[in-house]
Amino acid sequence: MTSWSGNSGSYLIHDAAPSRGEGAKGWGRARRSLLILSCLALLGFFLFLIAPGTIGFKAHMALHGICAQRPSHSIWLGNDTLPLDARMTGIYLAAATTLVWLALVGRLRAAMVPSGSVLITLVLFVAAMGVDGTNGLLADLGLWHLYVPTNLTRLITGILAGISLGVGIAHIFALSMWALPESRAAVVQGIWELIPPISIAGCIGFVAAVGLPSAFDLLAVGLLLSAIVVFWLPSMVVIALCTGKSWLASRFSDLDRVAMAGLVAAVILLAALSILRSLAEQRLGLPRLT
Repeated sequence: MTSWSGNSGSYLIHDAAPSRGEGAKGWGRARRSLLILSCLALLGFFLFLIAPGTIGFKAHMALHGICAQRPSHSIWLGNDTLPLDARMTGIYLAAATTLVWLALVGRLRAAMVPSGSVLITLVLFVAAMGVDGTNGLLADLGLWHLYVPTNLTRLITGILAGISLGVGIAHIFALSMWALPESRAAVVQGIWELIPPISIAGCIGFVAAVGLPSAFDLLAVGLLLSAIVVFWLPSMVVIALCTGKSWLASRFSDLDRVAMAGLVAAVILLAALSILRSLAEQRLGLPRLT
């Protein structure tokens, strides 16, 4: 209920607790939304599997628009490279891991700015990738550089930057979607809370770095799903802002249509970027990157 008090000049908002019937209705709607989202995801995965070509080829093509995919900068598993180069592998893997982790621990409603120590840590993570990327560029140009760049340093600094990206996306999501976000809770409340996503992404990255050919298909599909997750939440935010659905949701079931639209938009955007790059390469006759 909303009321205006003319004498005191104050604007009061009373958020009444939902009735038992409203709660049951919201839970039923949430289950239906989850079922629809699951069906969409399974349908997309099925279409991906039955499309012509190997898993590696299809993953490379699906992610062709968001990564240079240079073989020399990519992790090899047997005779194949992962569909994202080493740095992008770390970024997307860690960002998606962070978003999933924050969703599981209930932090996608937390809108308070993290503490200074957390912000400094996240900035240092991005700075580490910037230093390694600059050093790698200097090495590629044949100029003086601090150290010999390797795919391992690209992967590690990419993971660190991906953690920062995931935290940033989650914070923007919380600020943009909820009618009453948790303004007294930060998406990450201490540096120690960064340890779980770093550990999970690091373990997966270690599996990739070891170079087991038997893990190639699983890692290729995992990177494709990671890219979809990273594009999904920002797509939801943009769609909500453009359709007037931002700052209105009180529960996750209120985001069902925006979530479905965001998932479709994320997949379409990845496909469009891949198609545009492929067309540009064909029309301009660009050489393959080495």
